[in-house]
Amino acid sequence: MPYDVALVCLNGHVVSSTLLRDEPEEHSAFCSDCGARTITQCQRCREPIRGERESSEAEVLALSPEPFQRAAFCYACGGPYPWTEAAREAAVALVQDSVLDEREKEAFEQALPDLLADTPKTPAAIGRLRTLLRKMGLESGTLVRDVLKDVITAAAKAGLGIP
Repeated sequence: MPYDVALVCLNGHVVSSTLLRDEPEEHSAFCSDCGARTITQCQRCREPIRGERESSEAEVLALSPEPFQRAAFCYACGGPYPWTEAAREAAVALVQDSVLDEREKEAFEQALPDLLADTPKTPAAIGRLRTLLRKMGLESGTLVRDVLKDVITAAAKAGLGIP
């Protein structure tokens, strides 16, 4: 099934998940939530950002359609979208400023790719992150979790107890 095009700001706020279907002339150049520039295509390969999947009549009539979830990575080139890269950089910066020693900071950076994408190493990365967040303490650990919660995989969220 084909997809519509999404309009998303560089910080990851979804402005529209049905840009082509719902008045493409209403394209907003900037996000009303944060003021960041909006994009409709991957900044690396220029493929459109996938919006909502075109629904069949049966899907439209469903009582609880799935809410739109923006992707963390481009389907065409596999590169991270700007909001994914920004969250990764923010989490790394928070960890660099934490009480963790250099070996633990390196362990965090090595685990991060397996939290952003489901891989065979994701369960180990979840365990490693849980340990590191406890060592960081409640305040710093919560900040790191909050920064990552919108870009880590569903498995990582479940493993970390993030709703």
